Amino acid sequence: MRLLSLLILVIYFIPAQSQTTIHFPDYETSAAPYVQVSKIELHSNTTRLFFTVNYDGDWIKIPSKTYIQAGSDTTKLYVKSGEGIEIDKQHKMGNDNIATYTLDFPAIHAATSTINYGEDGGSWFIGRIELSNETAPNNMPKDLRGGWYNSKTGLAEIALYKTTAVYDNKIWSYKLIDLSSDLIVLTDNKTVRRLYFNKLTHSKIQAGASLKNSITYVKNIQAATIKNIAAYQADNVLKIDTAIYEGYIANYNPTSKLKTGKIAVNNVFTDNQDAHIVQVNELGYFKVSIPLFYPEDVYVNLGNRFSVYLEPGETLFHIIDAQYGDVFMGTSGQINRELNFLSGIKHPGYEELTRKIGSVSADQYKDFLLSNRKKLLDSLNAMQKNFTISERAIQLKAVAIENNCTETLLSYNMDFENHVRDKYNLKSHKDSLPEKPEKPDNYYNFLSNATMGNPVYLMSASSFFLFNRLFFLKEARATNSSYGLSTSAFIDSLSRQNIASKKIAELKKFKNRRTTSKSLIKILLHRLNPNYLSL
Repeated sequence: MRLLSLLILVIYFIPAQSQTTIHFPDYETSAAPYVQVSKIELHSNTTRLFFTVNYDGDWIKIPSKTYIQAGSDTTKLYVKSGEGIEIDKQHKMGNDNIATYTLDFPAIHAATSTINYGEDGGSWFIGRIELSNETAPNNMPKDLRGGWYNSKTGLAEIALYKTTAVYDNKIWSYKLIDLSSDLIVLTDNKTVRRLYFNKLTHSKIQAGASLKNSITYVKNIQAATIKNIAAYQADNVLKIDTAIYEGYIANYNPTSKLKTGKIAVNNVFTDNQDAHIVQVNELGYFKVSIPLFYPEDVYVNLGNRFSVYLEPGETLFHIIDAQYGDVFMGTSGQINRELNFLSGIKHPGYEELTRKIGSVSADQYKDFLLSNRKKLLDSLNAMQKNFTISERAIQLKAVAIENNCTETLLSYNMDFENHVRDKYNLKSHKDSLPEKPEKPDNYYNFLSNATMGNPVYLMSASSFFLFNRLFFLKEARATNSSYGLSTSAFIDSLSRQNIASKKIAELKKFKNRRTTSKSLIKILLHRLNPNYLSL
């Protein structure tokens, strides 16, 4: 009986002995800044990789030709199966933009120290993933990596990584890490900075030029005293100035194809989308100056598509890091951190809207969207009660929710026609449509004067499309007019209400010179009332 017990004990321990687990493995390079390898398990018959993907898109897909390579061996070991995601199938991203899953690959030799991860014909590549939990003496310990927040202001001021640190909006490498002596020495190959550095707990540190001048930083932002940023007022929105957008792509691969990025900036006053090229240097650092007319979301493509919020005359330093989370520094840092935190509260996606528009009447479609708007605003109010979030972030998120809803409602004709073309497989826009959109006379009573005349409603990514829909709205066109509501009409609306009149005068010389219909403007203004604009 004793022999049997010992035998069972030996058998019980065999699986544990044959498995090695690496938590948050280090890697040298990555061409997928939104993909995190959170854990690796090495079994006798399988190599299992655990992923967390933070992607603000509709879907992701794992190709069947996804592989790993052991060490310097160029042999590709292709994925065997997935858990939490189907191979070669589109995986829809949830409302929180996060997907977690595991992939199983063939086993590798026990002596392997690094692996590469990639896709044949794809774009997700992570190089030299380390299969060890040990930290080299000159590397920052894993528990200290990521962004740290000033405990008295809630501002991100320092971020620590394996071989680099971001401090004072600059990228440094470590010349010395001596935690036993409370000392870190940073260098940028030109200057050297000595930092007093004391680890108080796993989530609290002190850092500064000396003990006397040190600042306490916390890992959890909710443990800091967060200063409020006041909401915008109508008269302090419009401002012509330059915003600085700079940052650092953590674990950047200097040999990757990502040498440049693009930023798209929408401008309601010129009816243009301006493009700006971003140069990425060998360290993964980038910087671009962007002229703005008002604070707004801009679209960024830097290996991943996302948006950031820029303000005229302000600076945003953005650390793009899938492994330990994005960090936002600079004068626009807090508002971007808060908006990123609120990003899970989002409008229905394209596929859901397409299904809905083809199955209900225009009135029911409108009710669905207005009901969804209320639900999202309720979620926003709940977040405000449970977390410390500035007034400005709440205001901007509310504006984005309202603008998205309004823009989608104004797009009813176009979206319905696109649905019909897909339904009947009509390739040409010259083809006659077997179904036509039909809306009741009071369909447009959701439009508010505030949207028409308040610059606050400019400050979301959807404002450009919202006003574009108004400009070209068929029901608002005069008999002989090619356009609906014009930029001139919007500016005039602001002027009549004495909103930012001096700034509007500056903006008029930049506005689009399109010919507008004075009779149309008169019709629209005649129909304005304190509660709604009925078109």
